[in-house]
Amino acid sequence: MATHQYLGNPADGARTRIIQDLWGLKQKDLARELGHRDQGRLVRYWQSKADPKSPGQDSLEAIEARFGFAPIFFLARREAPVGVPLFHKLSDATSAATRRARGVLQLVGEVADAVGEELTPVSLPSVEGFSAVEAATITRESFGLGSRPVSNLVRLMEQHGIVVAFAPLDVRSLYSYGDRVLGRPVVLSNARTGDRYESRFWLAHELGHLLLHPRGSRYRERGQKVLEDEASVFAAEFLTPESEMIAAAQHIRANGAGPWKSGDDVPWNAIADLKEYFGVEMSSILRRLRDSGGITPVEYGLAIVELASRSKNFRRQMLRNTKDKEVPVWVSFREPGRYLRIESPASLPLAMTTIEATQGEGYLAEYLGIPQRFLDAIASLAPVALDLSLGGLY
Repeated sequence: MATHQYLGNPADGARTRIIQDLWGLKQKDLARELGHRDQGRLVRYWQSKADPKSPGQDSLEAIEARFGFAPIFFLARREAPVGVPLFHKLSDATSAATRRARGVLQLVGEVADAVGEELTPVSLPSVEGFSAVEAATITRESFGLGSRPVSNLVRLMEQHGIVVAFAPLDVRSLYSYGDRVLGRPVVLSNARTGDRYESRFWLAHELGHLLLHPRGSRYRERGQKVLEDEASVFAAEFLTPESEMIAAAQHIRANGAGPWKSGDDVPWNAIADLKEYFGVEMSSILRRLRDSGGITPVEYGLAIVELASRSKNFRRQMLRNTKDKEVPVWVSFREPGRYLRIESPASLPLAMTTIEATQGEGYLAEYLGIPQRFLDAIASLAPVALDLSLGGLY
């Protein structure tokens, strides 16, 4: 691994901002947590008398005692500015949630950079200048999919150098999100609903952002809604190509499913088969059938109303069936489906395990200065909540 180089005064914000983001602290709040009543005293507190550009050792020790980040956290192999990812928010998303998500994304990127020799090199196509639909087609060709469906999207992304990890369970008001950190594309899969099919769509959505809207490009100047719409169009075409949906609609019609005059006329077994084949929600299948001209807008409306009713009944039945069983909080019963568990990352946890097997247990925590409990959460094969407990100063 490369040698650490000092990033600069933590009071400048490059490193302390990560801690502030994780705990939702303003600088004055951080000062208070470290036993100081004003921001100016905090700045003076950071600076050692011997070298005004270096933090005082006592200040770093206070950070470690309170937050668990060791002094070496303020050293790095090269400058690592905190990324500003594109968040697709829910209506109840708070600034605290987006800040924590940004902080976690930065930590995952730094861990990925530290174990980069064990990760697959990045190999993504260039789609600059292409529409979202064209970009999805190019990406499918680049990934060697042909007309086949994406069987495991997380694994496919990892095979092309994208780091995937679970977002913390306590950041539930955001969909999946990502950005490039230290040159490596990183996506955090949010088990917001625990639904495998929904999570695949939002992972593909983030893949679209990584390819269509790289940080610093002129494309980000067009507004959040435009970018989100493009990423969703990319995801739909990537997971359910229009040509395949047209063929699916023709197959449904050929098997006697005429115009749907009520929700009961919908060939639900065929729709369920398409859901399992493409690995997306029934609502997405119906939307794509409508957009490809396979069903009319009226048929689509009837089907969506009936689907809502059937999904509600399904949830009731599954909750009754699991009443006395232990079910993880992130497992969802949104729609009838074959799979309940969402796709889990493997590349980063395996790389972290490999490094520690070679260098010794606890090596990454010592090398990066990141608390072990955060590293455990990053390497988790199931969504977990961050342990944001605080220690005493001394």
